[in-house]
Amino acid sequence: MRDILLEAELLDQTGARQLRTAEQLAMGYRHCALPEGWIFTAGRFRLTPDDPERVRERMRQCNRKRRASQPLEWPSAGSVFKNPPEGPKAWEWIQQAGLRGLRVGDAQVSTRHCNFFVNLGQATATEMRTLMDRVQEEIKRHFGVELQPEVQCVGWD
Repeated sequence: MRDILLEAELLDQTGARQLRTAEQLAMGYRHCALPEGWIFTAGRFRLTPDDPERVRERMRQCNRKRRASQPLEWPSAGSVFKNPPEGPKAWEWIQQAGLRGLRVGDAQVSTRHCNFFVNLGQATATEMRTLMDRVQEEIKRHFGVELQPEVQCVGWD
């Protein structure tokens, strides 16, 4: 993203609209210098023109890969936990702990991809957060590994 982002629109912790460039955000791999409590709302990007059919084929390939590996039939926020810097990936820790399919109400660790937590219909934010906390606790208890959230839970302490 840092290579193509021209400008990002954000809301600060007071709800005021802010604009920042990629340079101001000091973007890196899964990192940016976003102040605490700020949220991305939009972006303006520098794109490279290409043959429309080549673009469509790349999009088809990406979509095939997503459909094969991600639970797209249910709403989710994508990957819940960051991969630790060393060792197994977050989904592998979750699977090894036997947490695939774990539910709290309608919030569930996906049976297709363990690092996706899905809403099976009526999951509440509290159920999703409880599921996240439970998975973190189990991974810490089983393996001594502290999974760090990749998603930002807005409005939680």
